[in-house]
Amino acid sequence: ADQWEWLKADLEAANKNRTEAPWIIVNAHRPLYCSCDDDCDESASTMRVGILQSDGTRLWGLDQVFYDYGVDLFLAGHEHNYERMYDVAPMENSNSP
Repeated sequence: ADQWEWLKADLEAANKNRTEAPWIIVNAHRPLYCSCDDDCDESASTMRVGILQSDGTRLWGLDQVFYDYGVDLFLAGHEHNYERMYDVAPMENSNSP
């Protein structure tokens, strides 16, 4: 929860500084989207939509918070291949996975 609050505060501060640093770029070890193999599917989905709670809700999904705070570019490693995709907006792009 502390890391989540830090992330949102940092993204909010970055948005206030767009005149000096117009791009918000996030880097992570694991991708939010991938299609290369079964190794990344579950972890990518969990990072994207959050951790399933006992009441059926999800917490700490990165996809929506990155969209809400206007992240321009997300770079990730872990998978040893190259993938790129259409613009991603949660539930808005029928061409995205």
